[in-house]
Amino acid sequence: MKAIGGIKHWRQQTVDRQVVKWLVMGSVPGAISGVAILHQIKQSHTLDLDGILLRFIGVTILLVTVLTLLQLVLSTMLPSLSSN
Repeated sequence: MKAIGGIKHWRQQTVDRQVVKWLVMGSVPGAISGVAILHQIKQSHTLDLDGILLRFIGVTILLVTVLTLLQLVLSTMLPSLSSN
């Protein structure tokens, strides 16, 4: 669906190229690095890839949850700092 939306924006000439550039600068190197790291882990045959990925996903979910709760608490207790 994102590709369809991208095509529609391209045809309507509503694509913000500066935003696209910043998104690409972060996501492309991250994706390439992630694939390279996974390839190295899989080639080592000594590490449990499923266990590593499960731990990384768990830590990521936990981190996002804690940061979201922190943001909620801060915006509730200190509304002057909220950007909304």
